[in-house]
Amino acid sequence: LGSRAQRSPLLAVFTCYALQRLIQKGIRLPTSHVIFTRLTELLVTGLTDLSLSHWQPLAEQAVITIYGLADQPDVVCEHLLQQLLTASGVDLCLNPIATSSQAQEGAGLEEAELELQSLVLARLLGCVGNVAQQQLVYLEVTVSKELKRQKQDEHEKTLKKDVNPKKVETTVSEEELMLTGATADDPETELIKRLCEVELLEETNMFGKFVPVILNVCHDPSLFCCPTLQTAATLSLAKLMLISSRFCEQQLQLLVTILEKSPLSAIRANTIVCLADLMVRFPNLVEPWTIHLYNRLRDESEMVRKSTLVSLSHLILNDMIKVKGQISEIALCMEDPSNNIADFSRLFFHELAKKGNSLYNLLPDVISRLSEPDNSISTSSFQSIMRYLFSFIKKDRQTESLVEKLCHRFRTTRLEKQWVDLCFCLAQLPYTERCLHKLQDNMNCYQDKLHNDDVYKYFTNIVIQTKKFAKPEVKLLVEELEQQWKTLHDRGATDSSSSPGSIAVQQTRGSTVKKSVARRRRKLQPLKEHNLAEHDISPSIQHKKRISH
Repeated sequence: LGSRAQRSPLLAVFTCYALQRLIQKGIRLPTSHVIFTRLTELLVTGLTDLSLSHWQPLAEQAVITIYGLADQPDVVCEHLLQQLLTASGVDLCLNPIATSSQAQEGAGLEEAELELQSLVLARLLGCVGNVAQQQLVYLEVTVSKELKRQKQDEHEKTLKKDVNPKKVETTVSEEELMLTGATADDPETELIKRLCEVELLEETNMFGKFVPVILNVCHDPSLFCCPTLQTAATLSLAKLMLISSRFCEQQLQLLVTILEKSPLSAIRANTIVCLADLMVRFPNLVEPWTIHLYNRLRDESEMVRKSTLVSLSHLILNDMIKVKGQISEIALCMEDPSNNIADFSRLFFHELAKKGNSLYNLLPDVISRLSEPDNSISTSSFQSIMRYLFSFIKKDRQTESLVEKLCHRFRTTRLEKQWVDLCFCLAQLPYTERCLHKLQDNMNCYQDKLHNDDVYKYFTNIVIQTKKFAKPEVKLLVEELEQQWKTLHDRGATDSSSSPGSIAVQQTRGSTVKKSVARRRRKLQPLKEHNLAEHDISPSIQHKKRISH
């Protein structure tokens, strides 16, 4: 950390890595230690020297080292930020860029000098964000742990002093102490929460004084046009939002606006990661904005799409976010032009299939969303995605239920393409005798679609595949279904004027299956359709509410 580190900050970065190994040993050094003095000097003297390309990595590692080893790291870092503010020449009471623009007009400053001021301010705001993040970790981990240890020591001293020779009274005393211990964390937790929610972002605090500058930069990208400054300010804003739920709620719309409107792909990618962190910390606040995260899966930038996919996968697989119909956007990533994104999407569904019935529960909504007319997905892409997803459906009960659900989905379709997509999905399932009965019992849902050649083709494929391994009694049922489907297809093709109701009445003669049972089941069918219709509509209503929100 001597003169050589002044010329080469990279040497100081590796020195910080070495010093951080002492953190695990629980070593704490006094605030005035020479290590912290030298780190402060290196950062302050190199702030305005833009030739030092490793200044930002040094600032990040220096802050981590200070918070890991200093006895009072908040005091050291507050002094560091004050020194950096003085060296930068930024007046926090004024708009820094507006001041610079006025100075440029009045004194004829060159454009290079204005760029220098923007980059210096970017370094300063980046350091503010690093300190804010480490301060949060320090309070919620180190300070909280220390407060609990002190509380435990007090309990142990109380136990030693209040030893009672009587067994019964001792038991009562121990129970009381156990109850006390169960609520002992509450005052400490409330203290940490109050520090984060109220005090850290006050105007008189070391972070509060930087908030107006950060907000000015984020609110006006046309004035603060430096990409480095925009990136640093956005990251600092997100790290400050991690501290306080109140501040997060106030600035969440701004952060989402930056995600949607920023022309810089690096900022959009960073913002996605920041929103994922905020989702973990404040799930109730960020959850209504989840749709904006899914939208970035269609971003023009590969870097943004990959960051979004990785972040959403982490949140979903760790049960940090509610999985809903928007997961169809992740399914679309299997057809992404980038092989890395496509492979990662397949890996996600492979892991999701291991989590009980998660994938099975989502399949009907995924199919409906991908087959919607507004979706620009091609037929080949749809079939490739569905073929992969249906490969994870192994259980007979899941297959039977999916057959019934997909049959009822025909009632909500409007276009022939949707009929064909549903039939393709039905053809991907392995059919048992119970599944075939489901197809027969729900024939009134799709029989008016059988005149379409593509629809009929997929039902014929079901017959062909099922006959290969069917038992003799099952073959009779398959052959009957084949004859019924063929009759309905031929009548629909030759008599296009026939209404769905008239076709529904006409059935094949000489049926070998129990017709009376089928009729009784059809009489009960309207009640089942009503309930399923309500179930099908609810996701779209939630989706509309989410968008409107």
